[in-house]
Amino acid sequence: MTMIIPPALRPASLLYLSKFCGNAFCAYSTRARPKRPLTSFFLFLGEKRKEPRYSGLRVYQVAKVAAEEWNQMNQEEKQPYIDQMKSSFSNYHDRYQEYRNQLTDVQVHDLSVERMEKRTERAKKQEKKMKVQLGAPKRARSAYSFYLISKMKSVPLREGKSFGLVVKQWAQEWNEMTAQQKEVYQTMAAEDKLRHNHEMHEFIGRLQEVGKLHLLPKVEQVKLRREQKLKANKEMLERMLSLTVEKMRRFDIQE
Repeated sequence: MTMIIPPALRPASLLYLSKFCGNAFCAYSTRARPKRPLTSFFLFLGEKRKEPRYSGLRVYQVAKVAAEEWNQMNQEEKQPYIDQMKSSFSNYHDRYQEYRNQLTDVQVHDLSVERMEKRTERAKKQEKKMKVQLGAPKRARSAYSFYLISKMKSVPLREGKSFGLVVKQWAQEWNEMTAQQKEVYQTMAAEDKLRHNHEMHEFIGRLQEVGKLHLLPKVEQVKLRREQKLKANKEMLERMLSLTVEKMRRFDIQE
C-alpha cells in the first residue's frame, strides 16, 4: 500500500520520513529501490563465508583471506562470478528503470536530497574515524571540570536525589569558593592546557604529512592560518631589511 503524504507535511528529507510513515511502507523511499547487485568479488566472498573453516572468523578476516585468493586466481576461474554479476546487473537495470518511471519530480528530488544527506553523514563518520586514527587530542578541561571530577570521586551521590540537583549544588559551592581554594583546580587546568597545546602541535604535524588539514577544528584552522600569515610577513620584512642593508652598504662603497 502506497502512503501519500500531503505537500504541507512532506519533510525536506526522507531521512525524517519515518516520523510521518510510522510502520507503514513508503513506496518511493530508498527502501523500495531495487538493491544493487554484488560485484564478482563479493559473490566469491559470499561463497567463502559459507565454508566451515571460516565459521569462527570475522567478516574482515575472511575478506582479507578471500582477497589474497582472488588476486591469485586466473581469468577462467573468475569468469563464473563475472558472468553471474553481469546477469544480475542486467536484471537490476530493468527493475531500476521501472522503479524510476513511477516516481514524480518531487519524489526524485526528495530521493536525491536523502542520498546527499546520507553521503554527508557517512563522510562525517569517516572524518571522525580518521581523527581518532591520527591521534586527535582531547579538549583541554577547565578548572570547574576538574572540580566536578574531584567531587564525583570523593562524594557519592545520595539516594533519591537526581544528578542534576547534585551538580547544581556543587556549582553553587564553586561560586562561593575563594580564589585561593580554586587555585588548585586552576593549576590543573593550566597544565592540561599545556598538554592540549603540545598534542595539538603534534596532531597538526601529522595532518600536514598526510595532507588532511581540513580535519582540524575551525578554531585551530583560523589559528594556523594566522600563524602562517604572521610567519610569511616576518620573512618578507627580514628579506626587505636585508636588501635595504645591502643597498646601503653598496652605496657607502661607491662613495
